[in-house]
Amino acid sequence: MPESLDTLVTDRKLLASQLVDPWQHPLSYTTEGPTAKVCSLGPDGVAGTADDVCATAPH
Repeated sequence: MPESLDTLVTDRKLLASQLVDPWQHPLSYTTEGPTAKVCSLGPDGVAGTADDVCATAPH
């Protein structure tokens, strides 16, 4: 897993425009132990609210 999503842009695996959600908010990316998590903060752009959509993957 990359240290950040920006690494994927630097490595030319993604375009910077792909790191935003449909509301043009930056995607959130965190790692905890063996798990990586990517989240859209939803229309309100605030982490931890009911409209967040997240995906997790093993690290």
